[in-house]
Amino acid sequence: MVSQASQITQTATGRADARVQQARGDTDRFSQLLARQRIFPEQTSADLYLNAAKRILPRAKLVLLAPEQAPRIDRNVVQQQSNP
Repeated sequence: MVSQASQITQTATGRADARVQQARGDTDRFSQLLARQRIFPEQTSADLYLNAAKRILPRAKLVLLAPEQAPRIDRNVVQQQSNP
């Protein structure tokens, strides 16, 4: 039977190893991005911007206002929609 201390140690070691592997993967991805940025700075910046927009825009809620008209927005409706 494995003691409780041994189980805790094994769990902690496994989690630490997972964090190290995640950090190595993040470092590799960053290094590749940095190399690409140095070669193609404008294209890389545009790609980063577009990827961010693709992640953010599907969750965005847009409100269109007509120019030269007073906005007719019920604040209570907007607040209720943003706080489900």
